[in-house]
Amino acid sequence: MRVPLRVVILAILLWIGAILLWQVQKQAHSGVPDPSKVVMLFGSLMLVGTAVAVMLAMMFLPALGDWAGSFLFSPKEEIEPGPHDAAISRLAPPFTAISRGDLKSDVREDRSRASLISARRESAAESVGRSWRAVSGATSAR
Repeated sequence: MRVPLRVVILAILLWIGAILLWQVQKQAHSGVPDPSKVVMLFGSLMLVGTAVAVMLAMMFLPALGDWAGSFLFSPKEEIEPGPHDAAISRLAPPFTAISRGDLKSDVREDRSRASLISARRESAAESVGRSWRAVSGATSAR
């Protein structure tokens, strides 16, 4: 089983954070702590903590949200039509056959719309061509 790189990086950052915390505890129990070392440990701990927080927010929380969403909203069983589905489908616009559950009619309607659109495009192109020829013929006659 392959371990994702982000898990390895997170483990390394957590290990560095643990070492830094151990150093902070060691400085706290010493008789006279070194102020420059305390400032350096504080800054390092803040940087490591920020890096861990960014990794958690950008990589792990979206994955956790996707898992929870698919767990809650993706049922494994097939949903059967209920008693009110027919009434709800009648409320849908009449041109959407897919809303009525008739996929074949929806494909036929889509193909008829596509052929109508292509016919309109062809007639528009022909009329533009005729008007272009008329304009170019009028300017060449001058």
